[in-house]
Amino acid sequence: MRHLSVILAGLACMLIVGCSDSAQNSSAAKGTNAVSYAAMATNDVLVAVNGTALTKGEVEELVRLDAALLYLKGAIPSPKPDPRLKLRLAKRRQGQFISKVLLLQAAGEAGVVATSNDLEQAWNDIATGYGAPGDANPRATIQSQLRGKLRALLDREVESAALIGAFIAKSAAGKVSVDEAQVEEIIKRGGELKARSRRLLEEQREKARKLHARLEKGEDFMVVAAASDTADEDESVGAWGEFTPAALDRIYPDLSKQVGKLGVGEYTEPLELEDAIHIIRLEARSGAGAESAVTLDPLRWKLQRIVLKLPILYEVGTREQIRAAALKEGRQKFQTETLLPALFKKADILRPNGDVKFAESKKED
Repeated sequence: MRHLSVILAGLACMLIVGCSDSAQNSSAAKGTNAVSYAAMATNDVLVAVNGTALTKGEVEELVRLDAALLYLKGAIPSPKPDPRLKLRLAKRRQGQFISKVLLLQAAGEAGVVATSNDLEQAWNDIATGYGAPGDANPRATIQSQLRGKLRALLDREVESAALIGAFIAKSAAGKVSVDEAQVEEIIKRGGELKARSRRLLEEQREKARKLHARLEKGEDFMVVAAASDTADEDESVGAWGEFTPAALDRIYPDLSKQVGKLGVGEYTEPLELEDAIHIIRLEARSGAGAESAVTLDPLRWKLQRIVLKLPILYEVGTREQIRAAALKEGRQKFQTETLLPALFKKADILRPNGDVKFAESKKED
């Protein structure tokens, strides 16, 4: 499973999100939907940008969406985030709100309209960022699993991302170009990285075989786990957690089939999963797996694991793919270094109630 911090860092790249329905109106101009200080305090407004406000309730809905997407990806065990993650997501949403509203308002003033291609690109970004490992059609999965308010909210976020993408592309036209010499260097460097990544992969496979051989000789599983890559960053080296088969498959599809073959105390061969090689041991089993209207006794596995990280396997794309990626990177740099600073200078930004806070005593719904 990817480190959550890396996944969260990717949220801003896929969607610049976190605004109320009023901010979705691309024609919103400075001062539109303006609210007074008294109204802000009463409505729990956290921040207002040129009169467009973000309330605590809206942040909570956006956090629910983030958590649902992370859950579908298998990054967290439940769609109901723990208080610490909930606060991290909320702060990120609140921070992204300002940039999003400024870009949407500027797009409206410039008369920019998102095309079907812009919408398709926005959906592809979501599917790429939140697709579960091994899912052949992550977009369809996300669209089918999210329903009601969350699905409607995601649709609005995608529409906003498409409009912002179109505006940035228009603003950067003639100001951002692709250096063909740089493309050549990327192709050359890509070939070197591809070869190196495959050497690292073989080294990790060999290390996994040696660790497995130590287990076969009778060494204690937890002792061997201490020799894995996670030994210096995880206080509970070797311990993984307790999972139902369905919960395990949400993290790594079909992994329950491998674990289901184990007896208590047994372990798997080295398994190459999404981002790491795993050797998994069944420490304990509980539950009968029976479910009825009267009783719910799901099968649960208490698992231990040895983890060896897999290197990123570089593939050298086509020249056009490299040029498209370079252009996208150039536009993002233009947005950060030129476009947003200019918009911020003219913005009217108010924070009447400070950062979002959640009552720690309140139980998750």
